[in-house]
Amino acid sequence: MAENTKRHYQLDPDKSKARAAKYQAQKQIAGGTYTQANIEAIRRALRDCCRYCGTPLYGGGEVDHVLPVSRGGNSHPDNLTLACLTCNRDKHSKTADEFVQWRQQRGLINRAT
Repeated sequence: MAENTKRHYQLDPDKSKARAAKYQAQKQIAGGTYTQANIEAIRRALRDCCRYCGTPLYGGGEVDHVLPVSRGGNSHPDNLTLACLTCNRDKHSKTADEFVQWRQQRGLINRAT
């Protein structure tokens, strides 16, 4: 997935920038806000590991929308989780359940969600 994204960007950077701008606009319309304290609470609940693969995040990781903004999700803390870079990029616009199923179909180990 990361290689596809990189290739798409290299082939058409303007389209990639337009897609990123569209996503930011969707996020604003979707609403919801969160604080660093919300993210730290999520981090504690996940024991500082990726929700999907269990990789330790060491205080890092990316905020992920369980129900993607592009599919009607919002940025309220109850729709957020933490994911490693690889999982967040591979998840793209899948819901959390769809992503877990996608990983299972490929024989990838899943953490309970």
